[in-house]
Amino acid sequence: MLHASGSLNNTAHTSEDLFISQLIQQARYVEAYSLLIRERQESVTTLFNMALCHFMVGDYSLAVSFLDKTSQFLPRPSMLGNAQHSPQQRSLTQWQSQGSSYLQPISQKYIQFFADAVSDNILRLKIDCLLELGDFQKLISTASPIEHKGFKNVNDALARARKKQSL
Repeated sequence: MLHASGSLNNTAHTSEDLFISQLIQQARYVEAYSLLIRERQESVTTLFNMALCHFMVGDYSLAVSFLDKTSQFLPRPSMLGNAQHSPQQRSLTQWQSQGSSYLQPISQKYIQFFADAVSDNILRLKIDCLLELGDFQKLISTASPIEHKGFKNVNDALARARKKQSL
């Protein structure tokens, strides 16, 4: 991507973020990844989306390494992501926690408004990777702190890991 100055650069970056997200949603991981590796600076967006590409093609170890790197770039949790003012929002949140929306690409704008959801998505994806790798000890230590949030993939992974460890 050519880097111009000021808002022109932000517009170009936003446009490229959207294009990369579309490529990932279309399962065009090679194309998305080729754009992601050209990024000049590591960011949560780039690292998460790279991890997502690796996860989707079964390269779980590399996905975990990218996810582990995101912690140094994560902003503080946002206020918008935590706000649940209505029963409808709580209902939507519960419904979303049972699905696989965490397997969608993220953008800088999403991080800006929903940093806490991004943190959860990072952990949820990492937990899926650890389950696939059979690293049950690490899965349990990673998943236990967010078990109370009721994410289906987290609770399912914890149940499987605990069962395997008890055998």
